[in-house]
Amino acid sequence: MARITDLANELLSMIVANLDQPSLVSFALVTRRCRVVAQDVLFQNIRILKDRENNHQSVLFVSFIATLLRRPDLAEKVKTLTLHQPGCTYFDDVDDVPPDALSNASKFVAVVEHIEEYEVQENLAEVLYDGDEHYWYYNLPHGTIAVWTTILLGQVKNLEKLDLICCTQLSLRFGRGGNFPLPALFGYDEWGIHNESIPDIEEFPGLQSLQQLRIHGNDFELGTWYTLPNLRKLELDCQEGFQGTQIDTQKHHEPDLDVLHTLLVRCSMCLLQPSTERGPRNWNAPANPLETLQYFTLPKHLELEFVNGAESVDWIVADEHPKIKEVPILHGYNEGSLNTFFAEWQALERPLRGIESLTIRFAKPFTGEWNNVMPADSLAFLSTLEHLTVPREALTHPNDEMNSPVLSAFLPPQLESLCVYKPDTHIFTWIRELLDVRDAFPKFSKLELQFDDEGDGWPATCAEMHEHCRVEDYSWKRFREAGIEVKCCCHGRSFVQPAVPAW
Repeated sequence: MARITDLANELLSMIVANLDQPSLVSFALVTRRCRVVAQDVLFQNIRILKDRENNHQSVLFVSFIATLLRRPDLAEKVKTLTLHQPGCTYFDDVDDVPPDALSNASKFVAVVEHIEEYEVQENLAEVLYDGDEHYWYYNLPHGTIAVWTTILLGQVKNLEKLDLICCTQLSLRFGRGGNFPLPALFGYDEWGIHNESIPDIEEFPGLQSLQQLRIHGNDFELGTWYTLPNLRKLELDCQEGFQGTQIDTQKHHEPDLDVLHTLLVRCSMCLLQPSTERGPRNWNAPANPLETLQYFTLPKHLELEFVNGAESVDWIVADEHPKIKEVPILHGYNEGSLNTFFAEWQALERPLRGIESLTIRFAKPFTGEWNNVMPADSLAFLSTLEHLTVPREALTHPNDEMNSPVLSAFLPPQLESLCVYKPDTHIFTWIRELLDVRDAFPKFSKLELQFDDEGDGWPATCAEMHEHCRVEDYSWKRFREAGIEVKCCCHGRSFVQPAVPAW
């Protein structure tokens, strides 16, 4: 039987590609050659997540930074970096760390660097507090997340994707962490004005090469992320206030997002309430944040995902925090609708005029009897829209009490494809109407029905849909004759059953 050390590097790489981080560390201990292979995988995708069972995780983070400072060849391998609320677990001084915690973190560094643990501990403070070489680190507030994150971002020169899961509203309410000065990382002060004492983006090759950025939290005001020159996709998981796109219009501080390809905004369902019902009495109920998008040249693809207000604030700690019952959960969960939201949609006419793809999703289906059918003129001004994804609620009401919009007036005439998310059997009435007005959409060539495989109800719904496919086969034939591809899928997996016509 061949030993693992006899395998070629290509086979070893295939093995470690499916290992989690602890398994990678164990694999690296086998031989020196295994260590080299493990490093390539381990450092390509770094995920430093908050561990509720380990309050000393900051030591691992600091040790990891020390490793990159001493091993720039490893820093160059980092392509993806995920930081999960590291600001809640920081120590101002390494001396404050319990010896056992420092030892555990040192093991990780020792495995990577193949040096003795005591050497890691002896050199750790010296490397991290080298003020002569890294003097500009001290222009940032000491003891905050910005210090160590700035050091880290200064080392990963080939970074392509960065996820920052920052402090959330529960963190601020119950002392679970401090603020995250994101503007300082990008060379701007708290008012969005360039500050020479703060390192500029030119000192961060990793930020210049960054192509995808996700920020989860509520402390990223002023939108300084727009200075990233190669950013292609921006994801904003919005919390209280959603000021991620706030700018200083008086100083003409207008960003240029021509490079940006996709903007994904996850925000609370409270935005589906009428603006008069939003206010401080509702937890996580800001004024319509999407209005700030009017100052931007938006990308070609815009995705809006509405989530439960309670979950959007801090779904990670909400189920564990002892004071969660004292927080007034957003009572407007089912008090708003897409119908009321699109009444304010016209304010975005200027920035939305050039988008080619629009996706609107609900994180969870509505349980109330609210009218979520989009008004007929909701999409009329989108003269460049080619691809549309909407939830079933936007097209039909479950009780058929509200009429669906007239398709010839609802869908833009240049539309090429339509995806209906979480459809039910009511969608077939709407589908037949689409066939009746086929001539109004000469470029339309694809209809996708996308199911959700979460929950207990979806298999029955699928069966019902397949039964309709069989009974109303003439409708599917009409689609084929009209040159329209019909696809039923579940999160991208096409259904293959005899009841579905073969296309």
